[in-house]
Amino acid sequence: MDEYCNPVDKAAYGASIREILDVFRRILAGELDNDISMLNYYKGIPINYPATILGIDNEFVEFETHAYQTIAIGHDKSTFIKSSHFRQEILAETFYVKIPSREVSLKNFLFTKVLAENRNYVRVALQQARTIEVDYAHQQLKGNLVDVCLKSAAVDLPPGFVLRPGTFSRIHMMLPMGTGNPDLSIDVPARASKATAGRNATRCIFDLQGDLPDEARIARFIGHRQTEIVNEIREAFWAQEAKERNRTAERAEGS
Repeated sequence: MDEYCNPVDKAAYGASIREILDVFRRILAGELDNDISMLNYYKGIPINYPATILGIDNEFVEFETHAYQTIAIGHDKSTFIKSSHFRQEILAETFYVKIPSREVSLKNFLFTKVLAENRNYVRVALQQARTIEVDYAHQQLKGNLVDVCLKSAAVDLPPGFVLRPGTFSRIHMMLPMGTGNPDLSIDVPARASKATAGRNATRCIFDLQGDLPDEARIARFIGHRQTEIVNEIREAFWAQEAKERNRTAERAEGS
């Protein structure tokens, strides 16, 4: 979740947690209206549903929320919390998630600013990283496409790779459109934007500069991938519900 927000100030935890828990207690007591919502970016797709406080135990707070939100929180191990009663958004870590009952317990609450909400375009992560070709400064490089939006792409290139922002490039990628459908071939001019060095790769952001037909093909893939991700969340919830029903049946048989 760190890539979606400003760095949190962990040194301010003591003061922040007192302020945050005080608001939670007042909402639970009915002194403040409950307008809490939770926000996750599941593989790039925003998942944002209301939440209700069920209880507070020391610095742990239990909530009930939407089934899909619990799937996203379980995946990310954290969530953002929004309410008009707070001066900023909150980043909270997961203590436990009970998906069938739609309950989550959260801890380590810290104020932050969600930057991803300022994005102009939806960015989707690929189901699996795809090998693509990048023509960069008279070099032909192979990298892994990590995620893409209408105007940019994140590509993992070898560790130690030095990206020069502003360098004209060209990106060749094949975007998967699901079983039985041909991949979408995209060949677009791009400009190097920024890079983040990692242990196993250098993550490079390229600003895509394609024409309207290029953007139409990318938009088609993004729409397809959004549908895949929503279906994945739904199926994950159904699978958890089925597991819980089986456990309940087994306990009933054993009693």
